[in-house]
Amino acid sequence: MKVLVTGATGFVGSHLAEQLINQNDQVFCLVRPTSNRRWLKHLPVKYIADTHPPDRPSVRAGLKEVITDMDYIYHLAGVIKAYSFEDYYRGNVQLTKDLIEAVTEAKPARLKRFLHLSTLAAAGPAESVSGINEETSCHPITDYGKTKLEAEEVLRNYFEMVPITILRPPPVYGPRDEGLLVYFQAVSYGLLPRFNHRRYVSIIYVRDLVNAMLKVVQHPRCSGGTYFVANEEPYALNTLSDIIKNAVCNSRGVCSLPLPDMLIKGLGTVFEAVSGIRGKVTIFNRQKALELTQDYWVCRTDKARKDWGLTTETPLEKGIRETAEWYRRNKWV
Repeated sequence: MKVLVTGATGFVGSHLAEQLINQNDQVFCLVRPTSNRRWLKHLPVKYIADTHPPDRPSVRAGLKEVITDMDYIYHLAGVIKAYSFEDYYRGNVQLTKDLIEAVTEAKPARLKRFLHLSTLAAAGPAESVSGINEETSCHPITDYGKTKLEAEEVLRNYFEMVPITILRPPPVYGPRDEGLLVYFQAVSYGLLPRFNHRRYVSIIYVRDLVNAMLKVVQHPRCSGGTYFVANEEPYALNTLSDIIKNAVCNSRGVCSLPLPDMLIKGLGTVFEAVSGIRGKVTIFNRQKALELTQDYWVCRTDKARKDWGLTTETPLEKGIRETAEWYRRNKWV
C-alpha cells in the first residue's frame, strides 16, 4: 500500500511511520526543510518537501501528483505550541484546508481513507469524571483546541467527497514524548507533583493509538465518523504521579510538591513572559495552565469500542515503565 503521512517527524507520527514500514507499506512523509528527521533516519521512507512560504499558505507544490496514487492518508501534522492564534490557525486549520483541497483536486481513485488526528482539546473538558462522548457539545478553552475543532469542521465539509475519519485522543505518552517529559524529570529530581484530588485525565499509550489508527481505517462504517480513543478508565492525576514515581525512583524517597491552581496559573504567566523575552515559544504558558486547572479531561470510548473494536492493550503501569526506561537509555532523565 502507498501511504502519505503528515507530521511523521513528530512523536506520534514517527511511531506510525515505523509501524507502517513494519507492515511493508510504502510511506511518503510530507516534511518541512527545517524538520528534525531524527526518528525517521533508520526508516526507508520517501520525503515530500513542504516548501511553501509560512506567511502565504497554499496547496503544496507537487502534492496533488503524489496523492493521486495514495491508498491511505494520515494527517497528523499540526501546531501544539505557538505565540498567537494566527500561528495556531496556520498550522492546524490552513494546513488541513490545503491538504483536503489537494485531495479533492487530485481525485485519488485508490484512496480508501483519510484519517485526521484531532484531540480531546477540540471538545474541551468534561463536567464530571464520567466524561464526555461524541454527542457532547464542544467547548474548547484554548487556541490550540479551538483551531483543532475548526480543522475538524473544515473536513466535515468534505465527508460526501472523501472517506474521512477523525480521531480525538487525550494526552498521548510513550517513548520520544516531550509533553510529559517534565513530569518524569521532576520526579527524577525527587519532586512528586500533587494536584487537586478531584483532577482526572484520560490517557493513551502511543503504541495503542497507532494500532487504533491502523485498525479504524479498515472499517468502512467509520468513514464520516468522529471517535474518542483512550484507555477505558480515566486516572487521577495523583495516581499518575505515583505510577511515574514507582517507574522512575523505585524505592528512593521523594518530596511532595503541591501544585495549587493559583501556583499553576502564576507559573504559566511567568513562563509565557520569559518565552517572549527569549524569543522562543514554550509549550507551557497561560493557556496550558488553564488546561491543567480543569478537573476532568475525560472522554468515553464506547462508540469506538462498539463501531470498530477499539482496544487499548497497554496497562498504564507497563506503559509508564517502558517510557521511563526509554528516557533513561536516551539520557532524558
